[in-house]
Amino acid sequence: MNAKAICVLLVLVLCMAAPLRSQVLLEDEVEAMQQAQFDEIDEYLDRQVERADSLRRAYWQRDLSSIAAYEESIEPYRDELFEMLGGNAYRESPLAPTEKLIAEFPTHKAYRVWITAFDDVHVYGVLLVPNGRGPFPALITVHGMAGTPEGVTGLTEDEDYHNRFGLQAVKRQYAVFAPVNMNSAAKRSWLDRKAIMVRQPQYEMFEGAHEVFGGKTFGFFERWLKGGVDQ
Repeated sequence: MNAKAICVLLVLVLCMAAPLRSQVLLEDEVEAMQQAQFDEIDEYLDRQVERADSLRRAYWQRDLSSIAAYEESIEPYRDELFEMLGGNAYRESPLAPTEKLIAEFPTHKAYRVWITAFDDVHVYGVLLVPNGRGPFPALITVHGMAGTPEGVTGLTEDEDYHNRFGLQAVKRQYAVFAPVNMNSAAKRSWLDRKAIMVRQPQYEMFEGAHEVFGGKTFGFFERWLKGGVDQ
């Protein structure tokens, strides 16, 4: 291949590699399209919100004639809310709590407690018990995003945005139970991907599990306060 042919080939390659001016979209144009899409969805939701008031009145029918009638009339809504939160897709398992003393302080003792959630899955929490004789008022302290039971109960060196409110409560003579909530982004995302593979997406895998654990948390705490769990 002679030099002239090589030059022609090089020009063709460069022309193919470099986008034409008409192929390049300006940022303002892209932003305008994004804003138009946002506005369309926003306006749709505005219409739905406007309709929701009348729909809510038609849907939310309560019998206020007596407490018993009221309780009966809202029972279907409770069932619907339960399903919205993921329902209970897991088999009932014995509570079977186990606990381990992990720290002692002048004001209280700290235990790590494991509870069977479903199948062979166990979930844990931290139990703080004031020193002295009870009975004590009880408080369940749930940590927020990226938090831990140990953090809210003052068992970690660093203090975060929870301000160790479980620790503050036990110092005021509350029995405190802090259950784990698997909500750190990295861990939850990884488990969510696996759950989708077995047709248990996030809203079922986590919300359903929390429904089970939530009920068992209260069950454990109630039994503990009544002396039905080894202390």
